[in-house]
Amino acid sequence: MTSTSTRLRQGPAPVLEVSGLQVRYGKSHVVFDLGLKVGAGEVLALLGRNGAGKTTTIMGIVGLIAGTAGSVVIDGVEVGRWPAFRRAQSGIAYVPSGARCFAPLTVEENLQIAARATRSGGAPRWTVERVYEVFPKLQQLRANLAGGLSGGERQMLAVGRGLMLNPKVILLDEPTEGLAPVIVQGLAGLIRTLKDTGVGILLAEQNHQMALKVADRAAFIEKGRIAAELPATEARNSEVLHRILGV
Repeated sequence: MTSTSTRLRQGPAPVLEVSGLQVRYGKSHVVFDLGLKVGAGEVLALLGRNGAGKTTTIMGIVGLIAGTAGSVVIDGVEVGRWPAFRRAQSGIAYVPSGARCFAPLTVEENLQIAARATRSGGAPRWTVERVYEVFPKLQQLRANLAGGLSGGERQMLAVGRGLMLNPKVILLDEPTEGLAPVIVQGLAGLIRTLKDTGVGILLAEQNHQMALKVADRAAFIEKGRIAAELPATEARNSEVLHRILGV
């Protein structure tokens, strides 16, 4: 990591800690010794060019790629050797690109099918009713089939469904992909609302302008490695942004 990563203030206690992450597709080594941290109520933007390793990093963290090594700690629990379903149960939610939903089910059925209790077996922090409080639009659409929703509405539902897992941290992979600019603006507000609930957010995003508006920090990935990490306020006009993203 470059010296630009040294200007970070002390943030909240991490709910996600990744170190030494190695991801391979067969014989191809894609992610190299990657490390990052996300605190409660914090947004970390993972930025890089297409093919830099953003999606591969997220899939490695959630356990969806074989040939992955390294440490993944969720709220103090090492889950790096666990299968994906156990990592989800430990407090990590993954919202893949494309806002995938169960099209033949209603909005409410999509939420209910993802419901999980807390790890301690106590009452869940996230219920259908609480998701509706955060996203009132979903309550208005509760009886609508997910297949008939707009792109922005599907993205809202995908995030709400992730929350129903009662996560400590939620990983968003390219949430603005294919969305109109006005919908992207709404999504930025959605991420700010989500941050205010105390959930940690790892945001892998090609739209760096939106990402840096909502993020607290930015980690720049280049050829499968974290090349630099900066506070978002510094990253917006940094040499690193121009060098790595070519903007």
